[in-house]
Amino acid sequence: MPDRHSSVESVKSYLLGSLDEHTTAAMELLYFSDARFLERVKGIETELIEEYLSHRLSAEQARRFEERYFTLPELKERYEEVRRQRNERISVTQRPGARYPAFALGALALAAILIAPWIFSRFRSQSVAQQTDSAPVMTIRLTPGVVQGDRSRQVEFALPATGLVRFQFELPGRVEGANYEVVFSPLAPGQGTWNSRGSSPGGGQLEIDVGADHLQAGDWIARVSSSGAVVETYSFRVLPAQPK
Repeated sequence: MPDRHSSVESVKSYLLGSLDEHTTAAMELLYFSDARFLERVKGIETELIEEYLSHRLSAEQARRFEERYFTLPELKERYEEVRRQRNERISVTQRPGARYPAFALGALALAAILIAPWIFSRFRSQSVAQQTDSAPVMTIRLTPGVVQGDRSRQVEFALPATGLVRFQFELPGRVEGANYEVVFSPLAPGQGTWNSRGSSPGGGQLEIDVGADHLQAGDWIARVSSSGAVVETYSFRVLPAQPK
C-alpha cells in the first residue's frame, strides 16, 4: 500500500504508467488527500524529466515516458517547462565567470513560487477548460458530505448528449473570491481522472462548467481543494444518456 514515504522508484513507475491498477488507484487517492505527498510527487516528476533529458532512462522507461509526456497536452507542457528551465541553467553556467549568478538563483526561486499552486494530474488525466461562451444545458447542485451509495440524498442525472453541465458546489463558510481546484474521479476502473479550476463568486458556492463529453455513466467523486488541501468532498451518479 503506497504512503507518503513511497520509494522514488515506485513513484517514477507510477508516473510512467507501469504500476498495476490497484496500486495506481491507491497512489492517486493519496496525492488527492495529502498535500505533502503531492509536493513529493512533483519533485520526483521533475527528476524523471531531467533524467530523460540527460539520456539516463532505460530504453523501456524512455519509451513509456514518450508515450505519456509527448502525447497528453498537460504532461507535454510540464516537460517543456522543465526542459526550458534546464536549458536556461546550462546557458547561464556556460557564461564566463558566471559560476553562481545571483539573478539565476532569483529566477529559480521565482519559478518555484509560481508553480507552487500547480496541482498534479496523473498521466492519463485531461484538463477541462472553463467554457463560458455558451449556456449550460443543465445545472447540478451538490452538497458536501453525501456518502457514496446513499440513494436518498445522492444526486443523479441523465447524461446530456452534448453541451455543458454546470456543477454548483456548496461551500459552507468559504471566503468569497478564493481560488479552488476540483478533481473529478470516476469510481469505475479504466476511466481518466481530470481537473478544473475556478473561484467562488460568493454565496458559499463554486460553479464549474463541464463539457458533457468529459462525463461517463457511473458513480463519481469530486474533491474541492484550496492551496493544495482538500476542503470538501462530493459524490454524484451519472445515468446513461436518454435515447432520442
